[in-house]
Amino acid sequence: MAIKRVRALMAITMGLFLTLITALSIISLGVPYKLLFDWWLGRFIPSPIEKFPKWWLWTLMHVCLKGLLGLRFQITRWVKVDGTVVVEGNHPSTLGLIVFFYFVTHHIAPRILVVLKREHLRNVFIGLPLRILGSGIFINRDDREAAIRTIKKSVAKRSRFHRAIVILSDRRRPTRERINDARARFVKILGDAPTELHVLFPDRGGTFTIMEATGFQLPLIDLTIGMSVYEESIRDLPFVCGETWSMDAEDVSDIAPRDLNEFGLWIARRWMFFKNPFIARRRRPNP
Repeated sequence: MAIKRVRALMAITMGLFLTLITALSIISLGVPYKLLFDWWLGRFIPSPIEKFPKWWLWTLMHVCLKGLLGLRFQITRWVKVDGTVVVEGNHPSTLGLIVFFYFVTHHIAPRILVVLKREHLRNVFIGLPLRILGSGIFINRDDREAAIRTIKKSVAKRSRFHRAIVILSDRRRPTRERINDARARFVKILGDAPTELHVLFPDRGGTFTIMEATGFQLPLIDLTIGMSVYEESIRDLPFVCGETWSMDAEDVSDIAPRDLNEFGLWIARRWMFFKNPFIARRRRPNP
C-alpha cells in the first residue's frame, strides 16, 4: 500500500502540474485569439485553441492514469459517429471525469461543449479556460427557466465543427451521502428503486433541452462509465492502482421520446435498469 500511495501522490502532483500548464496556455493564447480573430473568423473555422483540452486529456491519460496508476480500460460497446453529437452520461469522480472526457474527445468528437453549473466559472483551472474557449455552458441551477434559455442560446451558437455537447445528467459526483435521496426520487417516479445505487438520479431537463434546441436532429449518445472499485474522491487514489474503468456507449436517438414527460420516464428507467446495474456489477468493495 505504501508504494501505491507514492504512485498516487506522484500522479496527483503531475496531474496538477499539467493542468496548470494547460490552463495558463489557454488563457495566454486564447484571450488574444478570441479578441483578435474568433469574433469574426469563428463563423468559418473552429479555434485551434479548442484542441488544447484534447491534448491535455491525452497527456493525463498516458502519463498519470496509465503510466503512474496503471489503470486499465474496457469498452463493452462503442459508436461511430460523424459530426456534432449530444453525449449524456453519469457524473463520475474527478479521476473518472478525465477518463470520460478522454474517450469523448478521442473517440466521439475532438471538441466539446459542456453543460456546467455557473459556480465553475470561479475555477481558474477548468471553468475559466472553458469560458475563454467557448467550450462551456454555465447555467444557474436555481433558476430553471434561465438555465433553459442559456442552454438553447449556447447550443444554437456553438453546435458546429464536429463537436460533442456533453451533459452529465445526475449533475454531481456520486457520493454515499446522496444515495438515499436518489433512491427516494426513483421511488417517486417509478415506484421502485435499485437495491444498490452508485450514481444519482438523472435530471431530464438538461438533456431534453439540448435535443429540443437542435430540433432532435443530432445523435444522442448514452455513455456509461464505472470503475472496478469504489472511487469517490482523490483520497481513494491508492486503491485504484491497476484497476479497470468500464465504458459503454450506445446511440439512443431512435428510442429517446420527444415529449418531456415521456423522456423523463424513459431516462429514469434506463438509469434504473441499465446504468446503475452496469456500474454495480463491475464494482467490488475497496480493500
